[in-house]
Amino acid sequence: MDTNNHKLKIGIIPDGNRKYAQREGIDLTDSYRSGAKIAHGIVKRSLERGDIERIVFYALAEKNMQRSDEEISAIIKGVKSFQDLIKDEASLSIQCWGRKNNEKIKNLFIEKLESPSLHVDLLINYSPEWDFETHPIRTHEIPDLDLIIRTNPIARLSGFLPKQSSYAILVPMETYWEEFEISSFDKILDQYKDIILKYRSGI
Repeated sequence: MDTNNHKLKIGIIPDGNRKYAQREGIDLTDSYRSGAKIAHGIVKRSLERGDIERIVFYALAEKNMQRSDEEISAIIKGVKSFQDLIKDEASLSIQCWGRKNNEKIKNLFIEKLESPSLHVDLLINYSPEWDFETHPIRTHEIPDLDLIIRTNPIARLSGFLPKQSSYAILVPMETYWEEFEISSFDKILDQYKDIILKYRSGI
């Protein structure tokens, strides 16, 4: 395999929105909309870097649909804000994956398919159970991931793409998503890129 041409496939698990809102004394919707701006910044930086092929955001787990109506509404508004920010970006494709059986979220399942420099996937009302109900799995178009970033000091996947995450490096962060910086994103990728390329080459 020619690792010089290997572009990274990244997973992002944004975490800490509720705790950030509580700490800062701000509205929960404002917290999720702030997180949408962080995610947009990550997308823009990924386009600038040119060494990233795909980013998968864990936007809404199916288990999250058991939360209060207030929080579900805030999450939905945050996802919609992110979609509005990225939908007109050039050289970008967008796909959404998850169970579409809820009226509250059906309008979030947008799609923009072209020949992109970067592919963005959003997991919405996603669970491994939904994914593995079919053969091949419903997300079989998403390739194996190289690296997963979670803004939580506890290194766990919480049901995030179990098949594609099998050999990914999981990087937990001691920061809330709203405080995650582009410089930290660059630092993580630069720190682990050589390790990923060596693994992909079988060294």
